[in-house]
Amino acid sequence: MKEFFVRNLKRSKPELWILIGPIVSFFVGVVTHFLYDWTGSSVVGAFCPVNESVWEHLKLAVFFPFLWWLLFFVAAHKKFDIDKNKWFYASFVSLITPIFVIPAIFYFYRGAFGVGILAIDIFSLFVGLLCGHLLGLRVYNHSKGMNFIIPLLLSVAILTFFVIFTFFTPQIPIFKCSIKGTYGI
Repeated sequence: MKEFFVRNLKRSKPELWILIGPIVSFFVGVVTHFLYDWTGSSVVGAFCPVNESVWEHLKLAVFFPFLWWLLFFVAAHKKFDIDKNKWFYASFVSLITPIFVIPAIFYFYRGAFGVGILAIDIFSLFVGLLCGHLLGLRVYNHSKGMNFIIPLLLSVAILTFFVIFTFFTPQIPIFKCSIKGTYGI
């Protein structure tokens, strides 16, 4: 156990930033979960959940974590000589991982056991964020990356779909509010 902590204390600043990401993102997600209800603002609703659908809750795992990666790159890429191709590729992997992990957990345990447990739903956010950031770290450390424009454009496209689907919501189960039976705003 001691070796684990010693090894992780020797990590570079970008690596530490990536490892801190899921913790900070989780707490930001808990607060932003209620932001739309508190404000009623459509602008806030574009980036925060507007109902209790699985899709809307994925916003908690995509917008702030993407911003987390982007802000560190902008602030520190020169200081730490961060390879933009590897960084944005890792960021993209970190973005898409929770989009698959969170619904997988949600639909597995609800389908298998026929119950909805709030603690598991909340825990699935943390697991999705953790998996995303750890996989992103792995990609950052061990891949050659790809032209940064490709993962950056794909990330922006995914985030744009989240905003669009808030207002023009497909009428399929992943978008349906589990409490009111409504879709989007």
